[in-house]
Amino acid sequence: MHLLAYILFFAATSCCLAHYRGGYESHRMFERDELHEDVDGVLVECPVCESNGVLPTHEHCNIIRGNKKYKKCEFGTYKNEVCGNRRDCYRGPAEQCTEKMQVDVYGQKCAYGYYCDNLYNVCVGLDYSVERPFGIYNHLYQYPLRDDKLIV
Repeated sequence: MHLLAYILFFAATSCCLAHYRGGYESHRMFERDELHEDVDGVLVECPVCESNGVLPTHEHCNIIRGNKKYKKCEFGTYKNEVCGNRRDCYRGPAEQCTEKMQVDVYGQKCAYGYYCDNLYNVCVGLDYSVERPFGIYNHLYQYPLRDDKLIV
């Protein structure tokens, strides 16, 4: 009686386990989570421009595929004429922009609905504005006065 119960139990569990694992062909295959692109943004290879050492680019290239780095553009893309007509992301609120600088070395533009502040060189719009008292201390400084907590 016990032998019959063991045979039925073994047959039931081995059949279920084989079905659960996907059969003999896939028993040694490793499954890994693939990075899926969000439908909200477009991926752009970065850095778009080489850093000149005077002004850092502040690009966040947090997506790595193979040996290349990418960033996600939430506000759309444009052709960056300064960096050899490569695709670049429009900048959002509180992000660095260089389109109003005297010497534009990166060609960074603000997204629609935002404009580049001349003093701080950050994108300003309805949901982000620069506090003007800092301009007294920073009136001749043409590069961005930035705080990492302000970056969204």
